[in-house]
Amino acid sequence: MADNDVSENRDTVDGEQVAEVPAEERSGEIEAYESPNPLANLTQFELTALHYAAQQFDNLWIAAKLSVPERQVKNAFTAIYKKLPAENRTQSALKYLQFARSSDRPS
Repeated sequence: MADNDVSENRDTVDGEQVAEVPAEERSGEIEAYESPNPLANLTQFELTALHYAAQQFDNLWIAAKLSVPERQVKNAFTAIYKKLPAENRTQSALKYLQFARSSDRPS
């Protein structure tokens, strides 16, 4: 696997921890506002794209990094905005950073 690929276990990206959401918190039917952690409603691809967006990378860079078309990244952000909910990329990145940090804290 190349240095710039997403790791096979999908928990890290380039050696950095991506927000981990327990499987029991993931549910396609629960609205984002009902979940204590809105990141639980995101797919692994959406979490990875959001991780990069929170580091201020643009869609074209994220698409190249993940070896997907830019349209797929744009579609992921449309879904992210609905699921979090957020009105824009900045709001979604701030929510990612807030909840990713809180999920890293010991209980």
